[in-house]
Amino acid sequence: MAAGDLALAHRAVAALGADAPNDAKLLLLADAVKNGSPAAVDKALASLDKTPFDFFVPAVRAWQDFGRGGDPTAGLAATARSGAIQHILLEQRALILIARNDIPGAAKALSAELRGSSGGLDLRYSAAELLMGQGNDALAHELLGGPDPEVATVRSQLRAVKATPMIGIARLYTRLAADLTDSGTIPIAITLARSALILDPQDGRARLLLAAALERQGAHDRALTVLGEIAPGTAYHTLAQSIRVEVLRAKDDVPAAIAAAKALAEAPDGDADSAEHYGNMLLIANRPLEAAVAYEMARDRLGDDAGWAVWLQIGSAYDKAGRWELARAALERAVTLGPDQAVALNYYGYSLIEHGGDAARAVAMLEKANALAPNQPAIADSLGWAYFRRGDADRALPLLESAGAASPVDAEIAEHLGDVYWAVGRRYEARYAWKAARVVAKPDATSRLDAKILNGPARTRS
Repeated sequence: MAAGDLALAHRAVAALGADAPNDAKLLLLADAVKNGSPAAVDKALASLDKTPFDFFVPAVRAWQDFGRGGDPTAGLAATARSGAIQHILLEQRALILIARNDIPGAAKALSAELRGSSGGLDLRYSAAELLMGQGNDALAHELLGGPDPEVATVRSQLRAVKATPMIGIARLYTRLAADLTDSGTIPIAITLARSALILDPQDGRARLLLAAALERQGAHDRALTVLGEIAPGTAYHTLAQSIRVEVLRAKDDVPAAIAAAKALAEAPDGDADSAEHYGNMLLIANRPLEAAVAYEMARDRLGDDAGWAVWLQIGSAYDKAGRWELARAALERAVTLGPDQAVALNYYGYSLIEHGGDAARAVAMLEKANALAPNQPAIADSLGWAYFRRGDADRALPLLESAGAASPVDAEIAEHLGDVYWAVGRRYEARYAWKAARVVAKPDATSRLDAKILNGPARTRS
């Protein structure tokens, strides 16, 4: 199933017989629905009895009843389920109401499920496609309203889908695949996505989910192949290209990831998110000056909506590039736009201390950040380090000790703690902290830590 060799998968299921895994029965169900054999569908549904997938039975029956012109909603409403399964079945009921052109009933059902279900995104996509298939384009676009850039991308090129039992059952497969994201359920998610594509080969959402599952499995090349099957001009193509960047990065092909991200950012329809993504890839490649330019592109595209976060990205990139004056101006803008944003206050405050800026103002920002986010080790570390740099080791030490206990694998926190221990005469503990830092430190920090372990920080700086 992972390789996409469905013929071999069918041979394996036949060879395994009764020992076939439960998700293999979902593949056989998709085959039966596709072939339109009522007897085969009944046999496949019967095989799901007393399995974790037995809730497919009422949902598939409901779509079959819809196809025959009966009342499919009664069976779903009467099914006694709870938790996530109940929500999935109620979502299916909402889609069937759209298929029956009961728009008032569907609107009520959708409203209830979008408030209480974890599957809101897939429900919105499926419902909007079916609404467009009914000619209700305005309602479909209203359902996909809002500022979410992913939703906006899908909305602009969503296809109209005519409701059929096969389409409805395909969306059931896709909906469940979207929920299965942990490592133990990856094979099931792959089976579900492949089965959805048997029923609806044009389902770009199923291909996205399949690619994501393959990537989590480490099958990067297969994931790239699946993403390449999502055609340009379709609703999920742009998302597929963005995910392609991440798959290339996961494959450790950073040059290709950067090239792909650059193409997206510089495309005629490139938006702020694609520019930000490009900047992130450049930072991973340790090209911070170019990353700052990419973040400025994102800021310019946001216009009046450019908030503190993008200014923080610009400032951080310029800081990493050694362009402190440009960084300081951007960070000043970030804390002006986000005066209560702990992450911005922390970064700017710490940077001021490191660059010899206004120490009193830096401490004030860090104290505010620590009050806003009291359980963040990085912020406690920054404040403790600022106290130490101002000569107050007694106030610094409790903060650094608490930060170190909360984040024992942070090399910077451990090194700061060692420096303060050394300053107060606790030399053994200082060397222990530096040795702990060295275990998790980046390669460019190990020689500095080695010198501290041998001679202490004073000789390191001399």
